[in-house]
Amino acid sequence: MLIPIQLCEYVLANGLENELRVLIAFKYIGNGQLKNDLLNKNKLRHLLDINSIVTLNKYINKLEQLNWIGIDRRRKLINVRGFDKIRINYGLKNRKAVKLKKNDLKNFKGFCTGAFIGSLCITQKRRKWNWEDGSIKRRTFSTSHSTSYFMIAINSLAKILSISISKAHRLKMLAFESKYITVKQRYNKLDILVSEVNRYKDYYPEYGNRLIIQGNEVYEQLIDFIKCNMNFKNRKSISYDIKK
Repeated sequence: MLIPIQLCEYVLANGLENELRVLIAFKYIGNGQLKNDLLNKNKLRHLLDINSIVTLNKYINKLEQLNWIGIDRRRKLINVRGFDKIRINYGLKNRKAVKLKKNDLKNFKGFCTGAFIGSLCITQKRRKWNWEDGSIKRRTFSTSHSTSYFMIAINSLAKILSISISKAHRLKMLAFESKYITVKQRYNKLDILVSEVNRYKDYYPEYGNRLIIQGNEVYEQLIDFIKCNMNFKNRKSISYDIKK
């Protein structure tokens, strides 16, 4: 199944990962339309490992509010919107999509994060831009020894998604732990004493938590090199003149 990358970005920014996960599960157990009954809901719960029917109904109600599904209460049917219909409704023009397998639903938040980070890697590779402090800076193309790795800063993830840096870090770790991305941490040895670290931070507050002490040495943690381990393809072009 091909999931639009911009949809992954949208759900990360708006806390809708569980809703998109349920939508995808609908597509696995039905062919665009299925009975709104307990049998299908139990199939969903089993596929997604959701214990409570109340929790599942909450996600389904939210999907209806988002117009990602339609519910025919008279006929007791659920109509599942196609991804291209959702792209049209939300103005998601980027054709790039990531391949999803059913097993990816188990680590779906990490999957979405890996896909989003992968899109930033693709952008860097295509435009030779580096994402550093939350903005795009035109500069000399810089990667590791392999052009599969690109500099992706936590500040960039947080700013683009409008989330906190701590949440951006948690998302990145989920993608890393699920092996959707590979991370190479980088450090720069500083010529200062351990006893001078606090004074150094006062003088250079931009270093913040980037100073690392190992034994008697002080290092600055640099922006990680990241490689995305996911497969991407293009979805078809769609017309945005179609009425919602």
